[in-house]
Amino acid sequence: MTIERYDHVNTRVGQAGSPRSSSLSYRRISRSVGVGAQERRKVVVDTANNSTPYTITLAGVALTITSDGDATKPEIVAALLAAVEANQDLLAAFQAEADPDATDALLITRRAAGVAFTLTAGANLTASLVQAADAGAAIPPGVVVCQDASSEGGAVLPSAITPVAQVTTLTPTPQNSTRYTLTLTADLDGNGPAAYFVEHTSDADATAAEIVDGLVSAIEARWPEEIGAANVANELVLTGPAGVPFTVVPGASAAAATWAQEATTAAVAPGFAAAPLGVVVLEQRLEMPVGGGLTAHPVGDPLTIAQSDEVAVLLDAGAAVALGNPVFVRCTASASEQLGACRADADGGDCLRLAGATFTGASFTGLDGQNIAFARLQL
Repeated sequence: MTIERYDHVNTRVGQAGSPRSSSLSYRRISRSVGVGAQERRKVVVDTANNSTPYTITLAGVALTITSDGDATKPEIVAALLAAVEANQDLLAAFQAEADPDATDALLITRRAAGVAFTLTAGANLTASLVQAADAGAAIPPGVVVCQDASSEGGAVLPSAITPVAQVTTLTPTPQNSTRYTLTLTADLDGNGPAAYFVEHTSDADATAAEIVDGLVSAIEARWPEEIGAANVANELVLTGPAGVPFTVVPGASAAAATWAQEATTAAVAPGFAAAPLGVVVLEQRLEMPVGGGLTAHPVGDPLTIAQSDEVAVLLDAGAAVALGNPVFVRCTASASEQLGACRADADGGDCLRLAGATFTGASFTGLDGQNIAFARLQL
């Protein structure tokens, strides 16, 4: 990996420099680009039977072992593993290993990325897909790329982490004529945390169901609609918006009216699935005559990636940007959209904010008919 400097002033997508800047630092990635993912499959031993044949068929090759008179699941897994490793052709194409997270499972991975394979299981076994093969994708100039988790020094088109909503369950201890309270704190609008309070006073013949129902009604009347509340088996289940964590503090006017609280699901905020590396720069070997369109870097090709200063980025078709707008990167794309292209808004959550990047001018049509704009990067 090397760091080089180039000087360019032009108006083709992916080219460096602008009327405001004549130099740009690049990071050169010399390893495979967009190499994709290796396919991985799993075989689980459902039942350990004594003196019984167990068969898997890997890439059309049937492998059978017979359990001993005192069979265990780990022994059967070990025997299947040995059968795979004893076949030199299979060993060259596949890596087999006992599942480190389970004693009853064998993991089989295709050594080559992007190549699918078949694995079937006989009686007392179950085969399943863990990771599908991904052949990788060509990468055009002017788009944002991210670190390839499966290949050090590699780059892939961006994808997003799916946000997860926090779910918290609270269970009250019933006490008669007792004031039950809840205080929830969350940043629901992006303007900082705010606190929301509700209360319910139980009757003279209190039950957990009555208390929870009363709190649900109070929450629905007073709290923002982003917070969901439900009575599930006499427990109060609170659900926040996807990706937004919250804290909740229960209380009661009687010492005996205790609460049990459990965070059953933690919030996962939206974000890039892998760290952004920068913008792919147009290189002379990819340039074509004006109006002739642009080629893309194929799988395995080295890239030059801009990480600082200014570069012409590819925009979504029809997207308009202006000086000072933040840069958002497309992580979810339809058939007509390009992963890694940029715009000035989140487009309904399909694009993520690229930290340290802003547009330095309005969008315009480049020499190849692309919708582009200059952006300043500080990655």
